[in-house]
Amino acid sequence: ICSVRMAFDGLCSWQSIGGNISGLRDKRASRMKNRAKELWSNSAFCLVLPGDGGYERRLYSAIDNGCIPVIVNAPGVSFPKIPFARFLPWNEFAYFWSLDLSTFAISGTDEEALKEAWGRSVVQL
Repeated sequence: ICSVRMAFDGLCSWQSIGGNISGLRDKRASRMKNRAKELWSNSAFCLVLPGDGGYERRLYSAIDNGCIPVIVNAPGVSFPKIPFARFLPWNEFAYFWSLDLSTFAISGTDEEALKEAWGRSVVQL
């Protein structure tokens, strides 16, 4: 059974708790943003993952919080949008990680296969 707290933490869907949840979504978004800032400010490296809003916001947030950005992309699936690429030497203060999606091919769903796939992806970095 899903509770408001579980939905707030992203452990189950908002639809499963029903009712008026618009205010809770705003609180959750704010809490997640604050948590991300807290984590970034305590990290040396920050992953900048592709998403529906592009890279820019996450990239600026990582730099603003003192992280070295690790910009991740998957060739053929995502392409990093790097602001001011002609004017800034991004390779001097950021890392670029192109994932080879074939390393994520898993023949089974057992724990060892997942660990192996994860290990192959980390080796790419």
